[in-house]
Amino acid sequence: MSAPLKSASKGRFQIYDPIGAGAVATVYQAYDRKRNEMCALKVMNEESSNSAKRRKRFLSEAKALESLEHPNIVPVRAVGEDRGRLWIAMELMGGGSAGRALKRGGPMRADRALDIVHKVLLGLEAAHQAGIVHRDVKPQNILLGDDEAVKLCDFGIARQEKPANEDLESEDGLTKMFDRLGSIIYMAPEQRADPRDVDRGTDIYAMGATLFALITGRRPPDLSRAPIRPKMLDMVKN
Repeated sequence: MSAPLKSASKGRFQIYDPIGAGAVATVYQAYDRKRNEMCALKVMNEESSNSAKRRKRFLSEAKALESLEHPNIVPVRAVGEDRGRLWIAMELMGGGSAGRALKRGGPMRADRALDIVHKVLLGLEAAHQAGIVHRDVKPQNILLGDDEAVKLCDFGIARQEKPANEDLESEDGLTKMFDRLGSIIYMAPEQRADPRDVDRGTDIYAMGATLFALITGRRPPDLSRAPIRPKMLDMVKN
């Protein structure tokens, strides 16, 4: 884990302990002196800061979040750079992620799981109406807060949906420089085949896989490799 910055934005933030870490960035608990409140400060790791692709993807996340205002999407407070390392300040959610809740407490009650999924779907609806596909919905990207608050985060590999008559290969969407992104066990088959050629349906698939994980505490089944049993489709109507 990279050492934390002593400050960011000319001392606006006082940075404390890390609360999460990934391959690209580390999230710290921080105090925002300007807003007089605690926040979550996502700071790019030093190695990632030297990658133009990762920097662009990081800024894409900030752009996506700044464009969305919804009670079930984590809001951005500020975006900046400190000695070459990009950062995003976001609302601090005290309950951690739904993924962490699963690890600590196991399967959730059905009513709690359904409440979480319903709230995330409301946030996804707002994103989809704005033409943004998240592409990485999973329990680890669902944050929990006080008063049963639920908010979707991590739009780092989101992309802008393009009209059907536009050339996908020439897109200038939120993310076009990638190979296969996302978490494989929550990924729809079409996203595995070509992560650029997806629409909002891939988020709905991931939401179903997330509900399965929340209720059962198990990894979602790989439906793209599951045997097809015709009797399972008897009740499906055109």
